[in-house]
Amino acid sequence: MPPQFKVKDHTPMSTASEIFTHLSKMQGLCQVGSWELDIRQEKLWWSLEVYKIFELNPAVSPASYDAFLAQIHPDDRESVNQTFLASIDEHAPYDITHRLLMPDGRIKHIRERGLTKYDDNGNALKTVGTVQDVTEEIDAELRLAASERRLRSILNTVPHGIQENDLDGTITYSNQAHHDMLGFSDNQLIGHKIWDFACCEQEKVEVRDFLTQLIAERPEPSPFVVENIRLDGELVWLRIDWDYRYDKSGELVGLTSIVTDLTTQRRIEQQLQEHEQEWKAAIDQAVQAILILDEESRLTRANRAFYKLTGLSNVEAGKTLEELSQISPKHSELLLGLDKQKLERNNLFEEADSGSAFEVFIKVLVNE
Repeated sequence: MPPQFKVKDHTPMSTASEIFTHLSKMQGLCQVGSWELDIRQEKLWWSLEVYKIFELNPAVSPASYDAFLAQIHPDDRESVNQTFLASIDEHAPYDITHRLLMPDGRIKHIRERGLTKYDDNGNALKTVGTVQDVTEEIDAELRLAASERRLRSILNTVPHGIQENDLDGTITYSNQAHHDMLGFSDNQLIGHKIWDFACCEQEKVEVRDFLTQLIAERPEPSPFVVENIRLDGELVWLRIDWDYRYDKSGELVGLTSIVTDLTTQRRIEQQLQEHEQEWKAAIDQAVQAILILDEESRLTRANRAFYKLTGLSNVEAGKTLEELSQISPKHSELLLGLDKQKLERNNLFEEADSGSAFEVFIKVLVNE
């Protein structure tokens, strides 16, 4: 037979009054009150903390279910009542957060939890529960949500794309401008990989490898340009200015990028290049000698007629007219005369727009 032990309780027995006082203090500290509803007798009991939360005087406003419903915000009253009745019918715990509308117009938020006891036949006997004032917590959540909405609104009005991705390359945030650049609707970019929009398979591989390199080597952030494919199939050029993103503990968790659409700029540059090629071809085909000088009288470009006239070649580009006159003494008077014409034209331009820098086009007419 195993040994038996007798355990004696040496703790002094607390009186019911002391227990009640201690419980009341604890409820006050936690801002949690207790209640009990005798369903058969339709009697409701509230602890002092419940009265305090509801801001009622127990001597003036005795506990009742009607008094409880009267304290609830009108927009929440029906849902609270239905939730409580459903918990009884379904033999389920009661847990709901709702608002109180105070006489002075203030809003308080409370969380109520309860559990119903039943007899052997399943008839509800009584419900016991708690009331907790969660106003500060809810208000903090509402302020945070409002702050997040304001921030999101600001980010969505920025003309540049803003993107965040994790270490796997998954897009976790993308503002409206970034969605517009790639032709997507709200939040459709979330969950995509940053290389999903690369223009070809080779570039997808390069972007994946680039991300792996960044994570491993942590180089200094520097911008780069990528060619992406929009949802509608059009090509877009995007400049990515990025930086590392860390959590509160300092651990790298991803990248944050500012995305600028360069497509229009690239198209303009391409058109300018095409126009420049046409312009250069027109100059070269001219029978008159044409040269272009910068603000320091250096030769930036000349056509074939000029080189034929002076005996110079295009390797002389970048030299001043004075230097060119030394290379071709036979035409020094002509070349130095061009410099004088250039200075006279400079003076005319400076009178119109002081301080501006420009190139001067000089057409040479020579009677042979």
